[in-house]
Amino acid sequence: MRDKIDTMNVDINLEAIKKLCNSVGRIGLEVLDSSGNIDAISETMAHEVELSSALREMNSLQITENKEAQKTINETISFVEETTKSIIDFNDKINMSMKNIDIFVNSTKEIHEHVNGLNDNIEDVKTAVNNIMNITKEVRILALNATIEAARAGEAGKGFQVVANEVKTLSASIAETTGEIAESIERLGSTIETIVGVNEKNNELAEVTHSDAAYISEAMSKTAESIQSINSKSQNILAFSENVQGRSLEFEEQIQKLDDGLEDSHQRLGAVTRRLHNLTELNEDIGLMAINSGIEVDDTFFVNQVKLGAQQTAEAFEMAIDNNEITLDQLFDFTYTPIAGSNPEQVMTSFTKITDKYMPAIQEPILDSNERIVFCAAVDLNGYLPTHNNKFSQTQRPDDPEWNASNCRNRRIFDDRVGLRAGKNSKGILVQLYRRDMGGGEFIMMKDASCPVFVQGKHWGGFRMGYKLAEGL
Repeated sequence: MRDKIDTMNVDINLEAIKKLCNSVGRIGLEVLDSSGNIDAISETMAHEVELSSALREMNSLQITENKEAQKTINETISFVEETTKSIIDFNDKINMSMKNIDIFVNSTKEIHEHVNGLNDNIEDVKTAVNNIMNITKEVRILALNATIEAARAGEAGKGFQVVANEVKTLSASIAETTGEIAESIERLGSTIETIVGVNEKNNELAEVTHSDAAYISEAMSKTAESIQSINSKSQNILAFSENVQGRSLEFEEQIQKLDDGLEDSHQRLGAVTRRLHNLTELNEDIGLMAINSGIEVDDTFFVNQVKLGAQQTAEAFEMAIDNNEITLDQLFDFTYTPIAGSNPEQVMTSFTKITDKYMPAIQEPILDSNERIVFCAAVDLNGYLPTHNNKFSQTQRPDDPEWNASNCRNRRIFDDRVGLRAGKNSKGILVQLYRRDMGGGEFIMMKDASCPVFVQGKHWGGFRMGYKLAEGL
């Protein structure tokens, strides 16, 4: 009777332990789901921090450029003011020159009038000289007649003859002098005509110069007005720029506060994420304790399949080495050569052909052993999965990376947290909870069981399996 009671107590304890394990598993799922959501928020916030930093940098750059623009505008205003002053001074000088030209034109007109009056006087002198010449001629004729009459009178006319000769000599002298005066007057007339011609040309040139100077003065006045308008607009631009500068500085201060707040929140979320990851790992450790205790739990079947896969993988690799198909160094050569044109990127190693040869015969039977198993494959220390299940080893399609990511998962490196832990774990069975990204923001909760693979006592990687949760979890 006592043995029967003890058996009943053991059964009750085992059932309680199973329920406890299930409860712990559900807690782990909730923690993982929360952790995943916080990770997503943290990623979004990290992106927002980057955007905020970029925005702050852009604003700082704008402030710097605005300062340079203000400097340039100030220099432009100074230049415009100096140019305006120079134009005004130049225009004043032109106006002064125009006044001098007006004086010169008036002077040439007066000279022209005086020369015309001088010409009239010269004409009068010419007339008087001609009259003198005519009188001289008449006096000479009279003197000649007097000489003739004195010669006829004999002794009585000698005195009169002397007077007649003197008159004749005087008349000749007057005629000679008058001729010289006439020649001088002719030369003077010719000179005056030349002066008149030059004066007329100077007058015409002065008129043209006056007209050109007036045009230049008007143009310079308009230029000065335009430059003053530019100066006024430059002043408006400067005022606007100073206003923008002030707002940019205020904006920079606000961005800095936002950036600091985002960074602080991001740091706090990171701390929460690490705590949740630690809690998830603690939950996984509790689950492993139940598995290792020998109690039949939901994970037991899958753990046993993973152990089998790891054992068969190690045996296959050692057989390949014994058959000289590959060396131990080649098996542990983790050099990854990208496959040209692959997207997402696929890589090859010195052991990929060996895994292609041996792994399908190991992986496919395990995959088909339970409908909850989604995939199973061997991965190396770095999360590289050389040979996947047949359904995930399709040939990549050109220009269709989304389809390739779902259907061409062989020759890929999965270096996420779960994938790396599965490859680097060397302590025995590892069962992890994780959220599988189905695309479009949809995730499903799964478990990942893995067992380390040792070849000739050296840790190569692990045999990994992903399987769905039991209904009700």
